[in-house]
Amino acid sequence: MVFGQILFSSHYYFLLRDVDWIKTSTTGSTMLHVSMQNMLPRLIPIPPYSEQKRIVKRLNELLPEIDELKIDEGKLDVLREAFPKKMKDSILQCAVEGKLTEQLPSDGDARDLLKEIQKEKDLLVKEGKTKKHKPLPEISEDEIPFDIPENWCWVRLGSISYDHDQKNRMKILHTSTSLQSTMKQTSWAT
Repeated sequence: MVFGQILFSSHYYFLLRDVDWIKTSTTGSTMLHVSMQNMLPRLIPIPPYSEQKRIVKRLNELLPEIDELKIDEGKLDVLREAFPKKMKDSILQCAVEGKLTEQLPSDGDARDLLKEIQKEKDLLVKEGKTKKHKPLPEISEDEIPFDIPENWCWVRLGSISYDHDQKNRMKILHTSTSLQSTMKQTSWAT
């Protein structure tokens, strides 16, 4: 709307920018009212009419983009909040899939480690420190959730642990000391 050579929409945008000042000029407690007595003395800039039209045209182009950016910012905030957990989960998933570190032939084969663990378990049974448990079922192809490196193997947790005391706390065999110290060093393991 034009009044003389003033485009009201340009002043609407100016007043929109100055919302905080307008709020200080309101009256009423339940329903806020803008007092004309407070508004009329307000100073506002008046550019030439042709510039007012360009300003309004440009604002009409930019403001929808800003609204889109607000939506994108909300999405970004959600991603930013979720990122640390997703990154941790991703790194841990890479670790358990054997993708975090290079596979070296000098590392040996986990099947050999499993044989050592079984020997240690048999010795503990022989010494009476634990009792012999029923063999665990074989692992079927359907149970395997993802591929692992060739020198790794899938085992059931019971194959590498034993009941340490009457409270049924499990102890991991063979590497229990290094595993426990690793868990103490990493805050995310708890």
